[in-house]
Amino acid sequence: MKIALLNTKGGCGKTTSAIYLAQVAANRGHTTEVWDSDPQATASRWAASADLPFEVVPANIATLQKPAGDKYVFIDTPPGNSQILTASAEAADLIIIPTMASMTDMDRTWATLDALTEVGPMAVLVTSAETNTRAYRGLVEALDAAEIPMLPPIRKRSMFREAWGETPSQLWGYTAVLDTIEEALTA
Repeated sequence: MKIALLNTKGGCGKTTSAIYLAQVAANRGHTTEVWDSDPQATASRWAASADLPFEVVPANIATLQKPAGDKYVFIDTPPGNSQILTASAEAADLIIIPTMASMTDMDRTWATLDALTEVGPMAVLVTSAETNTRAYRGLVEALDAAEIPMLPPIRKRSMFREAWGETPSQLWGYTAVLDTIEEALTA
């Protein structure tokens, strides 16, 4: 199973979500990889600093087409490379679009969704969610009105800013996200 995490905006939680979801899958005994297609190589640098129970491997347009086999593959993408974003989306069984509930994030999220209308199934993952705010409720209403599936939100926590380069131990909602993904893909 290949899951691409993409958004044309940077800083929305793509790398963090890829690493955390891979950790959940590995904890469940699945063979897991993160394919790092971002030239900044943030996921690869994270892996170099941590003792992760899965591999993080560089990926490019050609290697994105490799079959995943029975592995869980999470594709971390760059924010602005349309060729890699398109190749990642086309290679994926599911596209996750991480975003935050802010006007600037949602502007890029809508553009990303519009660009992917012809590609496979997708869902939005709100990261740094402050679920008691008007901005979050407005985002949920807008996505519901557009019939865009949402994954369980990842609440805002300072722990995420401090987790880079470490093996995730507190999974802070990503278990529920992978549960939802697995249910949707096996239904």
